[in-house]
Amino acid sequence: SRRPVKDCFLAVFSSHGEEGCVFGADGKPVRLARIFRYFDNEYMEKKAKVFLIQACRGHDLDDGVEVDSAGDTTEGSFSQHLSVPVDTAVMYATAPG
Repeated sequence: SRRPVKDCFLAVFSSHGEEGCVFGADGKPVRLARIFRYFDNEYMEKKAKVFLIQACRGHDLDDGVEVDSAGDTTEGSFSQHLSVPVDTAVMYATAPG
């Protein structure tokens, strides 16, 4: 793309966490929705926002699964913990659980 760099914001979080939150340097949980709200303002309007989150999302171990999403019509699968502003992408390195 030939868009100027000012049209994009990238944040990388590498922390411990649980579903819907990451832990701050003080060990206290911070809701991701709260963090996302800081970037939902007139200055960030019409700018792509990408959040890369490297943090646990629960206490379970991931055994891996085979997925065929071609016929997936599940409604309401989006996490209730997230309130993501327009023009925002959130990517996790781990599955919930």
